[in-house]
Amino acid sequence: MRCGFGVRCARGDEAATVSGWQYFGRTLPFTGLSPAATHLRFVAATGNDDEDELLREQFWFVRWGPTTDNVTAFLFRDGDELVLTFQFWREEQLLKHPGHVGAVFVVEIQAGEFAGILEDLVAILGRDQALPVTM
Repeated sequence: MRCGFGVRCARGDEAATVSGWQYFGRTLPFTGLSPAATHLRFVAATGNDDEDELLREQFWFVRWGPTTDNVTAFLFRDGDELVLTFQFWREEQLLKHPGHVGAVFVVEIQAGEFAGILEDLVAILGRDQALPVTM
Protein backbone atom coordinates (compact mmCIF):
# COMPACT_ATOMS: atom_id res chain seq x y z
CA MET A 1 0.00 0.00 0.00
CA ARG A 2 1.40 3.43 -0.86
CA CYS A 3 0.73 6.39 1.44
CA GLY A 4 2.18 8.99 -0.96
CA PHE A 5 5.22 11.26 -1.33
CA GLY A 6 7.71 8.43 -0.89
CA VAL A 7 6.02 7.06 2.23
CA ARG A 8 5.43 3.35 1.86
CA CYS A 9 3.05 1.65 4.26
CA ALA A 10 3.13 -2.09 4.19
CA ARG A 11 1.39 -5.13 5.58
CA GLY A 12 2.61 -8.67 5.85
CA ASP A 13 6.20 -9.27 4.79
CA GLU A 14 6.62 -5.88 3.15
CA ALA A 15 8.46 -3.11 4.99
CA ALA A 16 7.32 0.47 5.55
CA THR A 17 9.91 3.01 4.45
CA VAL A 18 10.28 6.66 3.64
CA SER A 19 12.39 7.04 0.54
CA GLY A 20 13.16 9.65 -2.04
CA TRP A 21 12.64 12.61 0.33
CA GLN A 22 14.59 14.79 -2.07
CA TYR A 23 11.72 14.39 -4.55
CA PHE A 24 8.92 15.53 -2.21
CA GLY A 25 6.76 18.26 -3.66
CA ARG A 26 6.79 20.41 -6.77
CA THR A 27 7.49 24.11 -7.02
CA LEU A 28 4.66 26.61 -6.80
CA PRO A 29 2.75 26.44 -10.09
CA PHE A 30 1.62 30.08 -10.36
CA THR A 31 4.27 32.76 -10.73
CA GLY A 32 3.82 35.56 -8.24
CA LEU A 33 1.28 33.76 -6.01
CA SER A 34 2.20 32.97 -2.42
CA PRO A 35 1.66 29.45 -1.07
CA ALA A 36 -1.50 30.65 0.75
CA ALA A 37 -2.88 32.32 -2.39
CA THR A 38 -2.09 29.18 -4.43
CA HIS A 39 -3.92 27.11 -1.81
CA LEU A 40 -7.00 29.33 -2.10
CA ARG A 41 -6.88 29.17 -5.90
CA PHE A 42 -6.81 25.37 -5.77
CA VAL A 43 -9.70 25.28 -3.27
CA ALA A 44 -11.74 27.52 -5.57
CA ALA A 45 -11.23 25.19 -8.58
CA THR A 46 -14.63 24.07 -9.86
CA GLY A 47 -13.96 20.49 -10.87
CA ASN A 48 -15.41 20.97 -14.36
CA ASP A 49 -12.25 19.98 -16.26
CA ASP A 50 -10.75 23.19 -14.96
CA GLU A 51 -6.95 23.39 -15.43
CA ASP A 52 -6.54 24.32 -11.78
CA GLU A 53 -8.53 21.23 -10.77
CA LEU A 54 -6.21 18.96 -12.73
CA LEU A 55 -3.12 20.78 -11.51
CA ARG A 56 -4.08 20.72 -7.82
CA GLU A 57 -4.14 16.92 -7.78
CA GLN A 58 -0.34 17.02 -8.13
CA PHE A 59 -0.08 19.03 -4.89
CA TRP A 60 -2.70 17.41 -2.63
CA PHE A 61 -1.28 16.18 0.63
CA VAL A 62 -2.60 13.87 3.36
CA ARG A 63 -5.79 12.90 1.54
CA TRP A 64 -6.14 9.76 3.62
CA GLY A 65 -9.89 9.66 4.24
CA PRO A 66 -11.45 9.97 7.70
CA THR A 67 -8.09 10.60 9.41
CA THR A 68 -7.62 13.90 7.61
CA ASP A 69 -11.03 14.70 6.20
CA ASN A 70 -11.36 18.02 8.07
CA VAL A 71 -8.24 19.45 6.45
CA THR A 72 -7.49 20.52 2.91
CA ALA A 73 -3.71 20.45 2.49
CA PHE A 74 -1.21 21.01 -0.30
CA LEU A 75 2.55 20.47 -0.45
CA PHE A 76 4.95 22.65 -2.46
CA ARG A 77 8.71 22.60 -2.93
CA ASP A 78 10.99 25.62 -2.48
CA GLY A 79 14.59 24.48 -2.91
CA ASP A 80 15.47 22.24 0.05
CA GLU A 81 12.33 23.32 1.90
CA LEU A 82 8.81 22.03 1.74
CA VAL A 83 5.89 24.40 2.16
CA LEU A 84 2.71 22.84 3.50
CA THR A 85 -0.58 24.73 3.44
CA PHE A 86 -3.57 23.67 5.53
CA GLN A 87 -7.13 24.88 5.83
CA PHE A 88 -9.91 23.53 8.05
CA TRP A 89 -13.30 23.29 6.39
CA ARG A 90 -15.71 21.29 8.58
CA GLU A 91 -18.40 23.53 10.14
CA GLU A 92 -18.05 21.91 13.57
CA GLN A 93 -14.33 22.80 13.65
CA LEU A 94 -14.95 26.35 12.47
CA LEU A 95 -17.69 26.94 15.06
CA LYS A 96 -15.33 25.83 17.85
CA HIS A 97 -12.43 27.86 16.43
CA PRO A 98 -13.80 30.97 14.68
CA GLY A 99 -10.26 32.19 14.03
CA HIS A 100 -9.83 29.30 11.60
CA VAL A 101 -12.62 30.52 9.28
CA GLY A 102 -10.98 31.37 5.95
CA ALA A 103 -7.48 30.96 7.43
CA VAL A 104 -4.77 29.17 5.48
CA PHE A 105 -1.95 27.94 7.70
CA VAL A 106 1.51 27.78 6.13
CA VAL A 107 4.39 25.67 7.44
CA GLU A 108 7.93 25.67 6.04
CA ILE A 109 10.20 22.73 6.87
CA GLN A 110 13.41 21.25 5.50
CA ALA A 111 12.64 18.27 3.25
CA GLY A 112 15.10 16.02 5.09
CA GLU A 113 13.64 16.97 8.47
CA PHE A 114 10.13 16.24 7.19
CA ALA A 115 11.28 12.85 5.88
CA GLY A 116 12.67 12.09 9.35
CA ILE A 117 9.33 12.95 10.95
CA LEU A 118 7.55 10.65 8.49
CA GLU A 119 10.05 7.87 9.16
CA ASP A 120 9.40 8.18 12.90
CA LEU A 121 5.66 8.19 12.29
CA VAL A 122 5.80 5.11 10.09
CA ALA A 123 7.97 3.34 12.70
CA ILE A 124 5.54 4.16 15.49
CA LEU A 125 2.48 3.19 13.48
CA GLY A 126 4.21 0.04 12.31
CA ARG A 127 5.05 -0.93 15.88
CA ASP A 128 1.49 -0.29 17.08
CA GLN A 129 0.03 -2.23 14.15
CA ALA A 130 2.63 -5.05 14.31
CA LEU A 131 3.89 -4.03 10.86
CA PRO A 132 7.53 -4.66 10.04
CA VAL A 133 9.44 -1.41 9.48
CA THR A 134 12.89 -0.93 7.95
CA MET A 135 14.66 2.31 7.18
